[in-house]
Amino acid sequence: MSANCNTVKMDVNTKIKWIITFVVPIILLFVPPGEIITNDIYTFLAITLFAILLIAFELTDTLIVGIALFTGYYVSGVAPAEAIFSPWAGTAVWITIAVLFLATMLDECGVLKRIAIVSILKIGCSYKRTLWGLWFAGILIGFMTSSWAHYIMPPFCLGVCKALNLGKSREAFGVFMAGAVGAISSMDFVYNPAVTAIIESACRSIDPTITITYVSYLSHNWPMIGFSLISMFLLQFMYKPLRDFDSKEYFKKELESLGPMNIVEKKSLTLCLAVIAYAVIAAFANLPSAYGFMIIPWLAFLPGMNIVNNTMVKNINYSMAIFVAACLAIGSVGQYLNIGTILADFVEPYAAETSKNTLLFGIWFISFCLNFLLTPMAVLSALAAPVISVAGVADISPLVAGYLMNSNLTQVILPYENAGWLLFYSFGFIKIDEFVKYMSIRMLIHLIYCFVVMIPYWSLIGI
Repeated sequence: MSANCNTVKMDVNTKIKWIITFVVPIILLFVPPGEIITNDIYTFLAITLFAILLIAFELTDTLIVGIALFTGYYVSGVAPAEAIFSPWAGTAVWITIAVLFLATMLDECGVLKRIAIVSILKIGCSYKRTLWGLWFAGILIGFMTSSWAHYIMPPFCLGVCKALNLGKSREAFGVFMAGAVGAISSMDFVYNPAVTAIIESACRSIDPTITITYVSYLSHNWPMIGFSLISMFLLQFMYKPLRDFDSKEYFKKELESLGPMNIVEKKSLTLCLAVIAYAVIAAFANLPSAYGFMIIPWLAFLPGMNIVNNTMVKNINYSMAIFVAACLAIGSVGQYLNIGTILADFVEPYAAETSKNTLLFGIWFISFCLNFLLTPMAVLSALAAPVISVAGVADISPLVAGYLMNSNLTQVILPYENAGWLLFYSFGFIKIDEFVKYMSIRMLIHLIYCFVVMIPYWSLIGI
């Protein structure tokens, strides 16, 4: 019995990345331990850095990164199994799997495409109105899929560009950027179980009573919709069309090709709305909001529902769930080793003499810089706990510190910094020079918006 294996020879650049990925963490293992920074802490940092470099250099799949973290922590003995694998005993991983399934189901049955088309037809089909329709569709689908719209909108934007023969033009750039702004900015105010679980875990190291729910996350961050609106006005101001178009006929044909909403779409949409409704009710009735995300999507498999089949289950991105669990494990093992406390004790003398606004700018700036090197999830999982610990020393709300970090991680200068922006860019309709110009101005606006609107708002509502 034989098998054919295709091997690809590594180029010099990839070899250098692998060498750095192995050598830098190994150097940490040879640093002499002390009374505070013990050998276990250096081992933990080496394993974590190895995983972070794998992500930063895009050397392997997130599934392998997750396995490397769990295996490394367990085999090295830096923490007991109860601490390492504790994320699997929580709700975050199982909510993530359920939400990924819900997004897959809504996408494959066609209801998300229908919603996007109807949104544009209702708003209008001129160039400007098409952009606003794409933006609104991205926001709406973000709400329906717990901010996973960046996986769904790019192919839809591609269809618009091809149908209208826009080519790689100024207008096509606007179409893709409008869809991206809507889809990705929804992450700033729509509950995402993977992200909020990391923030919540870090916040609980300061205040064990903190819980982030669907409603609380929205109520704390809804003013970020204003920043998304400003982003759209900026896009239309900077990239006025060289020629206008009317996309009405295209979208009418697309809607006609879908036919009337069938029973599968209606059932899928009902389950989605039920998840959102339960999340809202749970926030006011003091019920566990996780139950709705963990139970309702799977009702699609009940007898008589006839919405999904076993093949759809195989299409779920389970590697993302394992990666989320591994990111949470970084926090749980770090907490077991008291790394947050050690860092807070070290920074306390300096933080006490620094103004709150200066520290908040430091948090924003650290997130901005690290986003060039790491993925947003890597930044949050590695630094949310220690940064929030330092913020606590300065009497800054852990939620404010966590929200500020997370908000800045969706802002980028280059597409590779965030998987959502990279996905839109990968379709080839976004020119890199125009992208950098637009996103640089948008980044500056974001900094101003955070300190003029968001931080005063968080103070006003008492968090």
